[in-house]
This record gives sequence, C-alpha cells and structure tokens, in this order.
Amino acid sequence: MGIYGGTNESSQGGFRNLLLNGALNHWQRGDGPYTMASATDIWTGFYFGSCDRWGISSSTGNSQQFLKKVTSPIDGFTFVATLPDSGAIMQIIENGSSRMIPGKTYTASIWSNGPLDYQLGTTGAVVNFSTGPRKVVETHGNWSRYATTFTVNDVTGSSNLKVFLVNNSGAEVMFTGTQLEEGPVATAFEQIDPSLELRMCRRYCMRVYEYNQVTQENNGDGSTSLHVNYSFPVQMVATPTVVNASTNYTANWQFTGYTASPTSLRINGTSIGGYGYRDLRYQSYFAAAEIKD
Repeated sequence: MGIYGGTNESSQGGFRNLLLNGALNHWQRGDGPYTMASATDIWTGFYFGSCDRWGISSSTGNSQQFLKKVTSPIDGFTFVATLPDSGAIMQIIENGSSRMIPGKTYTASIWSNGPLDYQLGTTGAVVNFSTGPRKVVETHGNWSRYATTFTVNDVTGSSNLKVFLVNNSGAEVMFTGTQLEEGPVATAFEQIDPSLELRMCRRYCMRVYEYNQVTQENNGDGSTSLHVNYSFPVQMVATPTVVNASTNYTANWQFTGYTASPTSLRINGTSIGGYGYRDLRYQSYFAAAEIKD
C-alpha cells in the first residue's frame, strides 16, 4: 500500500503527496466528531477540531458533525473519517503556488464508501483548472479508490492553495487515503513514517502533556510572580495561539496567561492571598498555528 517517502520534517517538500495526514493517522485534537460550535480553534473562517490538518470549510449548521475517527476496513490504513452530506472540509497545501505549476497535470485520489468531489481553490474563489472525469481505480468491498486528473491553468495570487473535499452524495461518507500528486495517474498511496509525519503535523498544532518535566523558574523570595518555560519539540510555522491549557499548581498560585513564539512557550502565574512562592507545574497545553490566509 505504498512506501515511506520523504525525510524533511521542516516542510512538506520531498514528498510525492502534496497533502499531509492523508491517511488520517494523527488526531491531536481528539477523536471527534466535532462541529463548528465545538471547534477548538478557528483560523479565518475554517474550523479545526479533531483530525490534524483538516478543517471544516462548509456546513449546514453549527451542530453538523464532522470527522469522527473510525477503524479502517481498508488494508494498509488504520483509520477512516466521516464527512456529512452537504458538508465540506479543506486542507491548505503548504507552499501550494510553488508546488503546483500552471500547465502541469495532477491527480487527486481518495478511498471512500461514496463519491466525494475534489475542488481546488483559495479563499472565496476556485482556482482556474480543468478536470477530467472521476473514475474508480481500485475497490475493496463497498469501498472504492476514486481518482480525478486535472491541469492547473492559473495560480496567480494563490500562495495558500486549498484542497476541498465536498460531499454531495446525499448521505454521510467515510474516507481515507487522500492523495494529491503530480502526474496523470494515481500511484500507490505514499505512506510516511508515522513519527516523522507527527512531527510535521506538530508544526501546525501540538498537544503536549507535561507534568513536573519542565524547567521551573521563580523568584523564590516571596514575590508574586513565577513562570515556566517550555521549548517546542519542533518549530511551528507561526506564533501559536494556546488553547485548552491545563495547569496544575499548589495552593495560592493562579495561572495568569502565556507568551509564545514559534519555538517556545512561557506560562505565567502569580500568588494570591498574600502568600509567597509556591510550586507551579504546567500539566498540558494545546498550541495551534494553522496557516492563515
């Protein structure tokens, strides 16, 4: 079902598949399903809540459920995800305008138990491209691997190209193995080493659990401030927003906020009730830095 490809965690360069987490192996935000109302972070109109790198782009309402993690029936894949009828999800192609060249041919493919439509676009617009018919290239029971070949005509001003998966089938569809590659045929799905792919995903978002394993800095002299520094295991693509932070501290200390950069996080605390220094431990955090438009 494909081979391990690429070696570069600092970008998606060197991989045949232009999409990341196409096999749905990484779910740092939780196993889903999630809705627009329950999304953990929102970036310029796209809602992220479970499966890494995939966000809701269109929904029939705030309660419509997306991206529930399900065990895969397809050999070579561990998980599939759900996409509701009339819903759409998207992934931004990193450095898309330099990796998708006008005049060249590309093939999009996906395993699903019902037809899904591929679209290529930017914010509020569809990129100028011509597409051939959707065809079935493999089957597994009631699942099919669908492929569509198209030629990109123009990507002017489209630094953040997006792939949209749209469900117009009339029923919920499950999918996995999403791939976008240069060339006129759908080749075997490119499997990436899971640990490397997780590090690549963590450039956009990361869930980190720490307990008494961080460097603690404090004044130690009865003053009211304390902070904890944490270095990210990989450099994020931008300064992250930290959401769903959880702190653990002894009595009389209060979490007051954070400062962040693409490489590090500082957790701030203060004493309450006139007490002096107390131990502050940072237990977990979730940092999000999805590419903005």
